[in-house]
Amino acid sequence: MSLDVPCILLLNKNIFNHCVDDKAKEDFYKLSKIGVFYTSGKDLAKQVNKISSNTKDWWNKENSSIVKKEFCTKHSNSNFDTKLFVNKLNKL
Repeated sequence: MSLDVPCILLLNKNIFNHCVDDKAKEDFYKLSKIGVFYTSGKDLAKQVNKISSNTKDWWNKENSSIVKKEFCTKHSNSNFDTKLFVNKLNKL
Protein backbone atom coordinates (compact mmCIF):
# COMPACT_ATOMS: atom_id res chain seq x y z
CA MET A 1 0.00 0.00 0.00
CA SER A 2 2.88 2.36 0.72
CA LEU A 3 3.91 1.92 -2.93
CA ASP A 4 0.47 3.24 -3.91
CA VAL A 5 -0.35 0.05 -5.79
CA PRO A 6 -3.93 -1.23 -5.56
CA CYS A 7 -4.15 -4.02 -3.02
CA ILE A 8 -6.57 -5.63 -0.62
CA LEU A 9 -5.63 -7.23 2.69
CA LEU A 10 -7.28 -10.37 4.04
CA LEU A 11 -6.47 -11.34 7.61
CA ASN A 12 -7.99 -14.24 9.54
CA LYS A 13 -10.51 -12.84 12.03
CA ASN A 14 -8.99 -14.77 14.97
CA ILE A 15 -5.48 -13.56 14.17
CA PHE A 16 -6.77 -10.01 13.80
CA ASN A 17 -8.64 -10.15 17.11
CA HIS A 18 -5.79 -11.70 19.09
CA CYS A 19 -2.61 -10.44 17.44
CA VAL A 20 -3.30 -6.88 16.33
CA ASP A 21 -2.81 -4.16 18.92
CA ASP A 22 -6.01 -2.33 19.89
CA LYS A 23 -4.62 1.03 18.71
CA ALA A 24 -3.76 -0.46 15.33
CA LYS A 25 -7.21 -2.06 15.06
CA GLU A 26 -8.72 1.41 14.78
CA ASP A 27 -6.58 2.04 11.69
CA PHE A 28 -7.51 -1.32 10.18
CA TYR A 29 -11.20 -0.51 10.71
CA LYS A 30 -10.67 2.68 8.71
CA LEU A 31 -9.14 0.57 5.91
CA SER A 32 -12.16 -1.73 6.01
CA LYS A 33 -14.48 1.25 5.52
CA ILE A 34 -12.72 2.11 2.24
CA GLY A 35 -12.69 -1.52 1.06
CA VAL A 36 -9.00 -2.31 1.55
CA PHE A 37 -9.09 -4.62 4.61
CA TYR A 38 -11.21 -7.73 5.19
CA THR A 39 -11.49 -10.58 7.68
CA SER A 40 -13.85 -12.52 5.41
CA GLY A 41 -12.84 -14.04 2.09
CA LYS A 42 -16.44 -13.87 0.93
CA ASP A 43 -16.62 -10.12 1.57
CA LEU A 44 -13.25 -9.62 -0.10
CA ALA A 45 -14.47 -11.49 -3.18
CA LYS A 46 -17.55 -9.26 -3.35
CA GLN A 47 -15.30 -6.20 -3.25
CA VAL A 48 -13.06 -7.55 -6.02
CA ASN A 49 -16.10 -8.17 -8.20
CA LYS A 50 -17.39 -4.67 -7.44
CA ILE A 51 -14.15 -2.83 -8.29
CA SER A 52 -12.68 -5.05 -11.00
CA SER A 53 -14.02 -2.94 -13.86
CA ASN A 54 -12.42 0.25 -12.55
CA THR A 55 -9.74 -0.44 -9.96
CA LYS A 56 -7.98 2.86 -10.61
CA ASP A 57 -10.99 4.97 -9.65
CA TRP A 58 -11.58 2.91 -6.51
CA TRP A 59 -7.95 3.14 -5.44
CA ASN A 60 -7.61 6.86 -6.10
CA LYS A 61 -10.75 8.16 -4.36
CA GLU A 62 -9.81 11.23 -2.35
CA ASN A 63 -11.12 9.98 1.00
CA SER A 64 -9.40 6.62 0.43
CA SER A 65 -6.08 8.29 -0.29
CA ILE A 66 -6.19 10.09 3.04
CA VAL A 67 -6.92 6.91 5.01
CA LYS A 68 -4.21 4.94 3.18
CA LYS A 69 -1.63 7.68 3.69
CA GLU A 70 -2.42 7.91 7.42
CA PHE A 71 -2.16 4.12 7.77
CA CYS A 72 1.17 3.98 5.95
CA THR A 73 2.59 6.85 7.97
CA LYS A 74 1.83 4.96 11.17
CA HIS A 75 2.51 1.38 10.13
CA SER A 76 4.89 1.22 7.14
CA ASN A 77 8.65 1.04 7.12
CA SER A 78 9.80 4.30 5.56
CA ASN A 79 13.26 2.79 4.95
CA PHE A 80 11.95 -0.11 2.87
CA ASP A 81 14.06 -0.51 -0.26
CA THR A 82 11.74 -1.69 -3.03
CA LYS A 83 14.50 -2.37 -5.55
CA LEU A 84 16.45 -4.49 -3.09
CA PHE A 85 13.32 -6.44 -2.19
CA VAL A 86 12.48 -7.13 -5.85
CA ASN A 87 16.07 -8.19 -6.55
CA LYS A 88 15.96 -10.67 -3.65
CA LEU A 89 12.62 -12.04 -4.89
CA ASN A 90 14.07 -12.52 -8.36
CA LYS A 91 16.90 -14.61 -6.92
CA LEU A 92 14.49 -17.07 -5.31
